Amino acid sequence: MLSILIPCYNNNVYSLVECLHREATNLTIPFEIIVQDDHSTNLFYNQEINNINHCSFQINTTNVGRSKNRNILLQQAQYSWVLLLDADVLPTSSSFLATYLHCLTTTQTDAIQGGVTYTNNSTQKHSLRWIYGKQREAISLIQRQINPYSNTLCSNILINREKITHLFDTSIALYGFEDLIFYKEIQKNNLKITAIDNTVEHLGLENNQLFVAKTEESCYNLAQLIAKHTLSYTDTKLSLYYFYLQHLRLCDLLSLGVFNLKKRLYNHLMGNSPSLIAFDIYKLLIYHQATKAIQKK
Repeated sequence: MLSILIPCYNNNVYSLVECLHREATNLTIPFEIIVQDDHSTNLFYNQEINNINHCSFQINTTNVGRSKNRNILLQQAQYSWVLLLDADVLPTSSSFLATYLHCLTTTQTDAIQGGVTYTNNSTQKHSLRWIYGKQREAISLIQRQINPYSNTLCSNILINREKITHLFDTSIALYGFEDLIFYKEIQKNNLKITAIDNTVEHLGLENNQLFVAKTEESCYNLAQLIAKHTLSYTDTKLSLYYFYLQHLRLCDLLSLGVFNLKKRLYNHLMGNSPSLIAFDIYKLLIYHQATKAIQKK
């Protein structure tokens, strides 16, 4: 009935699997939990997962990337409903799986979106990732019910495997936007998404330096995806705002900002109370650089 699929890279996922296994066993439903490790440098105690009934932990022989790793999981799943979870989350309710199953019996749907939440405190070195998560990813249930595509994360979503006519895009070489592309395919196929209050807490916060580095990579990736027409400029707020600046012929200001503002913004983002407005401006500068580099090629 239920395949729980967890892609993993340098995460200690044993506690998550143990928690899910305990509840699934008590529910007395057919289930499996599959963890696919993408050639981690640290396996923690994850190999012990193979000693738990109906659970498996497998390791890729090489690092294949986020999209392909998820595809390996989807291709292994034996049950009709697949629950996609990130490795660095924990359910916020002891009836996490039961809530999903109740929704299945009471709602005609193709996918159920549970949502994500964050703790109420963070250290300075994780402040930017925490603020971003609290304000941009922990989207309220009402907002998700009005527009399920206001949240395009695959960190906590239950999908009817038989309705999935596509897999994650493995052509994406850089970090970011594979979830968005996956959601766009769901939308293109007119699948119904039901949003419910069944959150997981995101525990794996990157430090500010790493989060900014990954964000820079995602900005370059977005510029490439739009140049290849995999995504449209209307698909993200960042590319849409940049289009408006282009339309108003204000992009030269961004070129000046790269020289005058970039370092000051970066230093601000490393601080204890980084502003998301400053973060958005920083992303615009990086996206501008990426766009100009692609145009030169």
